[in-house]
Amino acid sequence: MRIPPAGDELLSAAQTVLRESVLPHIAAGERQMVLEIDAALALAAHKLAHELRADREDLEKLEAARAALRNRLLPQLPKHRQYDARLIAKAIAIAANELDRKSTRLNSS
Repeated sequence: MRIPPAGDELLSAAQTVLRESVLPHIAAGERQMVLEIDAALALAAHKLAHELRADREDLEKLEAARAALRNRLLPQLPKHRQYDARLIAKAIAIAANELDRKSTRLNSS
């Protein structure tokens, strides 16, 4: 039986792919956006790993990071790196869902 990775593990892996596979191919003017995406991933991974409550702003930051990745950065990437960006976006969606579920559970406790 395979145990799926936790959201914090997915986000940590996504950060590595973002830094190593996406960032080198992004125009200099968009690098700040990549750093903001990286920061949103780091914060969410920390909250997931330590079972901390996420507020609506945290989830909005993740959604904004995912949208920026898909809508602004993906078209700039060479075809062979677009798959990496899609994987990062999927990891963000999975982790955001997990963060939302955990926060809801913690808020109801």
